[in-house]
Amino acid sequence: MSSIFQDKKKLRQQILKKRKALSPEWLNENSGLIHSNLKSLAALKKTKIIHTYVDWQNEVKTQSLISELLETGKRIVVPMVDKSTQQLQHFEIKSLSELKPGAFGIMEPKKNLKTSVGIEALEVIIVPGVAFDLSGHRLGYGGGYYDAFLKQTLALKIAIGFEFQIVEKIPTRAEDEKIDILVTEKQIYDF
Repeated sequence: MSSIFQDKKKLRQQILKKRKALSPEWLNENSGLIHSNLKSLAALKKTKIIHTYVDWQNEVKTQSLISELLETGKRIVVPMVDKSTQQLQHFEIKSLSELKPGAFGIMEPKKNLKTSVGIEALEVIIVPGVAFDLSGHRLGYGGGYYDAFLKQTLALKIAIGFEFQIVEKIPTRAEDEKIDILVTEKQIYDF
């Protein structure tokens, strides 16, 4: 196994252990601060179509954010994991009631309510991650789903995460995609 792979695995375990220990109160409060910082971005204010992940296992909460953005008239697109092709598919939702647990237990659109959206229509992508560095690199969960997706789009890539998820350097390979902006509970990092 490559050294980069091992380094990523070790870093992923360290950060996920910290994230797992977060209290619901801390998670909700700091997710709210991240939402406020995110909504202050001019790019988010002017965009019409936003792709965002649906939170899972103590990630920055996105469900209340999705509801708020829908209320302001934004079109919201969420991913669905296609394990057979090892790719993400993208579907517009009109409310959180259109979601159900899917692959890996992550909330995704119900089969009968799916409205597919081509990635060329996306303007902003809110990207999840396990860890980030201040060069714009992100560490995901190791499946490569988001890296493959992000390679296909020119949309603005905005990661959201907590300050403790920022590390000195993410080990990277050629297929790893960078983000444009990182929003935390304390500040906005523009790469």
